[in-house]
Amino acid sequence: MPFDPSRRFGEVVVHDGAPHGERTTGDLTVPVFDELVLAEESPLATLSVLVNADQPADLHDLRVAFSRRSLGIEILASRVDLCTCCSESSIRQESRDYANEQQLFLGATQDDARSLLEEWAGAAPAARTWANLHLA
Repeated sequence: MPFDPSRRFGEVVVHDGAPHGERTTGDLTVPVFDELVLAEESPLATLSVLVNADQPADLHDLRVAFSRRSLGIEILASRVDLCTCCSESSIRQESRDYANEQQLFLGATQDDARSLLEEWAGAAPAARTWANLHLA
């Protein structure tokens, strides 16, 4: 999820094809590229929401629901900000399980986000809640 308010989830950008670093989580390694120009803007604004999930599996279920709809979701506690030097190198980030109260960024319309959050919370109302859905 883009942290910069001038960028949105799902945008298409042009890059020169030369990777300037890579990120590894678990067995997945992806190259990092420098953006040259925005080719296609996304209609999906970044939303913010506060969720409470009793177990890591609860947040996993929410991630899966957004992923199945090709929508974005990021747990802000998982975010790692890097200086330029580190950003252009190889970074390994360990996977963590998250539970309890978490701030999330979502790449979705308000209606889609609200629908998915309601369905997620309704599946286990004693263990899952959400509040304060708004533009980030």
